[in-house]
Parts: sequence; structure tokens; C-alpha cells
Amino acid sequence: PPRYLKQNLISRRLAFRIHRNALHALAANESVVQEQAVELLAALSEPLRAELHFELYSPCFGEHGLFRSVIQDFPEVMSRICHQAISISEISSGDPVFHMGERPMCPKTYIV
Repeated sequence: PPRYLKQNLISRRLAFRIHRNALHALAANESVVQEQAVELLAALSEPLRAELHFELYSPCFGEHGLFRSVIQDFPEVMSRICHQAISISEISSGDPVFHMGERPMCPKTYIV
């Protein structure tokens, strides 16, 4: 990548961010097994996969009063949210997440 960045006259600032992000991504890939990398999980039934996603993601929401209430009072709703609406994104420090005046086709909520 450094040669590619130099050949294409990429600024040092951006090249540094790209390099730092690549190192972070490589380290994360070595230490964390992603769901997509486990072939057997793709064979799970949809209800079982939904249950897995609920156990994976619902603890993150337990700290928030509204979501804590939904988990306690309507676990099946929170299970659907965890299964159908949650995804994990890697974002590096300095990456823009929102832009002034932006109106995305598919609005998203980010929880950090």
C-alpha cells in the first residue's frame, strides 16, 4: 500500500490514517472471529440465528433506559431489532460519519 499511495500522490496525512486503519483491521481480524467467518453459523435456522443475535447485541442496549425497558417488557421486539436492524461497522478515529446537510437514502443510527 505505501507504494500505491505514493504513486497516486496521496497526502501524508491520509496515507498515515490509511496505514493506521489497515494495521488496526489486521490486528482485529487476528483477534476477533467474525460471524461471517464461521461457516456453521450460516446453516442455523432463522429463529436460532435471531436468538444468537439477541444474546450478542442486547447487552449493549441494556445501559439505555428505553432499550432496557424494551428488553424487559418486549424481548421479542428487541430480538427482532437485534436480528434485523443491527450491524457492526469499524470506524477509525477521524473518519467522517456525518456530513452537514446530508440526507442518506437509508438513514441510520450509530451507537458508540
